[in-house]
Amino acid sequence: MSLTTQDVENQVFKERFRGYDQDEVDQFLDRVSESIGELTRERDRLRDRISELERGAEQVGESGQTLQRTLVAAQRTADATIDEARATAEQIIADAHRRAGEEEQQALEVLDHVRRAVEELARFRSEYREQVASVIAEQLALLDRAGELPELPEGLRALGEQAPPTAVPAHQEHTGNGPPEHRRESGRER
Repeated sequence: MSLTTQDVENQVFKERFRGYDQDEVDQFLDRVSESIGELTRERDRLRDRISELERGAEQVGESGQTLQRTLVAAQRTADATIDEARATAEQIIADAHRRAGEEEQQALEVLDHVRRAVEELARFRSEYREQVASVIAEQLALLDRAGELPELPEGLRALGEQAPPTAVPAHQEHTGNGPPEHRRESGRER
């Protein structure tokens, strides 16, 4: 059974002969009552403090749990972000390899077209050279078959020597038209 300050203050003792001094007992009871009062107040303060600490511990526990959940969520988010970044990087690399392969294929195709064009040009050059050489050979053969040009008869030669230099038409002089001998002579006279 617990005593309260009121129990001590309200306690009444029966008087007997040769009993304790009433004033001393009352003073002692007053001190006991004060001590019990202080102890009761201290106990109440301690209970209040314990309650506060328990509430604080609960809040800390809840905060700790919230913090723990937040950390776990942050870790999951970070892991997901890293995984997504890796996947994106792998996709970018794969796309770059694919594009590089396509560009390499296009470059090879262009190179093949250029090689064929160069071969075609070399073939055309060779054929054209052969054609030109053939035409020149034919012309030389014609000249060889034609032989030497006959000499001008004496009468024509003398006639050409007697003709004055102004006898050559002006358009033949400038254009180079007319017989080759005549052109040569006209060129020498100037």
